[in-house]
Amino acid sequence: MPPKQADNTRSKLADKIWAALNLNTKQTKGVGAVQVQKVTWRQGNTGKLSTETALAATFSFAALLVAILYQNFDDAMIWMEWIESYKIFNGNVSWLDFCGSCIVCHGFRTSLERSIKAGDQRILNMCKTAFGCYATTICTCTFLQFGGTTTTGAILGQNPSWLAGTHVFSAFLLAWWLTFCSPFDIWHNSMKTPWLMIPIKAFATISSAHAITSWGMEKALNAEHERMRKSVWAALLCGFTSGSFGWVVVSYFETGGSAIVASAPTWAMQRAWYLVWVYYGLTDPHGILQHSRQAVGSHLQDISPVLSTLLLMKPISKSAGKVVVATCCLVLQFALDICCYDLLIHLNRFFAIFWRTIAPLKIDRVYVPPKSD
Repeated sequence: MPPKQADNTRSKLADKIWAALNLNTKQTKGVGAVQVQKVTWRQGNTGKLSTETALAATFSFAALLVAILYQNFDDAMIWMEWIESYKIFNGNVSWLDFCGSCIVCHGFRTSLERSIKAGDQRILNMCKTAFGCYATTICTCTFLQFGGTTTTGAILGQNPSWLAGTHVFSAFLLAWWLTFCSPFDIWHNSMKTPWLMIPIKAFATISSAHAITSWGMEKALNAEHERMRKSVWAALLCGFTSGSFGWVVVSYFETGGSAIVASAPTWAMQRAWYLVWVYYGLTDPHGILQHSRQAVGSHLQDISPVLSTLLLMKPISKSAGKVVVATCCLVLQFALDICCYDLLIHLNRFFAIFWRTIAPLKIDRVYVPPKSD
């Protein structure tokens, strides 16, 4: 399943939301060289949000979210710890895992139905019988949701965390049943509406943040093997894999890795890559950044007092780091799903420039065809 086809609901959902706000397209008045453009929320005749509107809406949302958390940061840390362990149905279903599984199952069903309508022979053969359809949907959705933490368990040499408790896989099974088997297909149809999709997606985004922190990096920091607990690279790798490797695992078994090689890093992989460094840099769990930050910060006192103050700050608690990572995830997801604007593009450009500066490749990557006689 291609990564960009996992959830086709995003643009439709955004269109419904902005249409409800009665946002019109740009219009021009006048003829010839004298034209007055009426700047509105959408651009051209495409009906898409303009870049200015998308950025304004995104930063307004980010400012509001940060302001709320700043005023009640202690409460936000308590709430973040509470929602991570919150369970429904007498403690048998994890709420965050349920919301994340709902998004995964809904996206996979949408992609599956699209492939069936397009006449994809491979999908038609897999879903030819009821048993094949059950096996395809359950197995694929399971590893789309838990493939990252499964990879983390393999790296650490211990059991996958989602199998260690009943409440996690029970949450997935409930989400799968609602998506594929609910009476009158009421759940899947309701997930196409903003009133259900938005809150479920919000909690699923928080679940993705916890996959990077609590269910990823923290698993390495509290690993059963002592040497893994002391490894910086194990912590960073486990945070990255837990937050983004679901599609990689499924794609490897479906195509033998050819789809992974042929495609660029998915959006989830890009997000996890940046947020893993953010969480580690803020919490400094191994204490290796303290001396470097103090040395650099003291030299920057006269040049940039603000940057020097940030570098001289002590590492924050893990609970505070989880709040920061979850806030970043919510802002990035809001920009992508509601405003249809990818903020990671700018981070990717900055990262590319930074990487070319510190590690310029000397290999000749240009193919020159041989001259014919």
